[in-house]
Amino acid sequence: MAVTAIDYGGRVITITSQPLESAASASPSMSPTFVTSVHGGAALAATVWQATSWTASLQNHAIAVNKVIGSIASNLQEN
Repeated sequence: MAVTAIDYGGRVITITSQPLESAASASPSMSPTFVTSVHGGAALAATVWQATSWTASLQNHAIAVNKVIGSIASNLQEN
C-alpha cells in the first residue's frame, strides 16, 4: 500500500494505492487489480485510477499526487 497525505488549509487530502479486493481475484487466471484513489479534496475526491500491476499503480499514485498538488497550486494562485 502507498499513502500520501497532504494537509492543505487544515484539511487532509489523502491519496492511496492498494490492491483491489474482489471475489474474482481468487481466480489464478486473472491478474490482480490495484486501485489509486483520492480522498478529502473537493476537486479530485473520488477520482480513481486502476492498474493491473503494482508498478503501474505506483505510477498512477505519482500522477494522482501531482494532480492534487496542481489543484492546490491553482487555488493558491486564485487567492
